[in-house]
Amino acid sequence: SLMLIGKLALEPLTDEWVGLEIFGVAALVVIVLTRGRLAYDPEGISGFST
Repeated sequence: SLMLIGKLALEPLTDEWVGLEIFGVAALVVIVLTRGRLAYDPEGISGFST
């Protein structure tokens, strides 16, 4: 995704491409935060703690 962001900085922007990249980054952030909380939050779901 970082490569796509760098590519966006060098190429002409289109609404569809920017929208897709923003959605991808947002989804990635949500996934990372969710997995992080499940793994490290002692008050989270214990079944997901390893």
